[in-house]
Amino acid sequence: MKSNIYSILLVLVCTFGISTNVISQQNKAEDKISFVLRGKVFAFVLVEDWFFRTGTLGGEILYKDRHSLGIDATWFRWRTEFDDDNEVPMYEQYDKRTYLYLDYKFRFVRINAGDFYLNAYDKLGHYRMWYKPQKHDDVDPNDSFFKSNTKGTFIEPGLGFGFKRYFNQLNYGFGIDCSANVGRRFSTNNISDYTIPQIAVFADHVKENKYVFYMRLNLFYRFEN
Repeated sequence: MKSNIYSILLVLVCTFGISTNVISQQNKAEDKISFVLRGKVFAFVLVEDWFFRTGTLGGEILYKDRHSLGIDATWFRWRTEFDDDNEVPMYEQYDKRTYLYLDYKFRFVRINAGDFYLNAYDKLGHYRMWYKPQKHDDVDPNDSFFKSNTKGTFIEPGLGFGFKRYFNQLNYGFGIDCSANVGRRFSTNNISDYTIPQIAVFADHVKENKYVFYMRLNLFYRFEN
């Protein structure tokens, strides 16, 4: 009887020791810092006469597989065509933003190979708007209108919700990251306006702020610990 009790106690002690070791190894794995490379190059026709191109390159540092800090360099450009009655472009308007993107993510749940997270971000960048005439009989490329332009800087703090999906079940390697965000953009611009014939209007340090909705999509590669 005593030998049976000793055997049971020995099994319990061994089981407890093995379980403790497994938990310790898991905690060590979670304590490791992981590195993620992220980015994209993308172009799209939103509607007729509206086009955009964008490029992003950056990275993240993950801690305990739950917190992450990231930074990107991003380039984004709109091109809008203005047509005549024959749908021939007369001129184009360009809007370009280049900025640094900083973010913090908190993963609150993982389902299979997908992570759901809350996101806080900020953008710090430059803005430029200008016009470009097309070769067309109805447009004079020397028209002063085409000298109109806007140049400035902006910041854009915001909050959002996102989903990160790995392409395998190992939670490293390639994946896709998408988030929906709401931010407030604070801009300071210098404006040169020649849209009224014979009259030029110049305004420096024009301040503006507004709420913006921001969708973000990136591909990423997480390096194995």
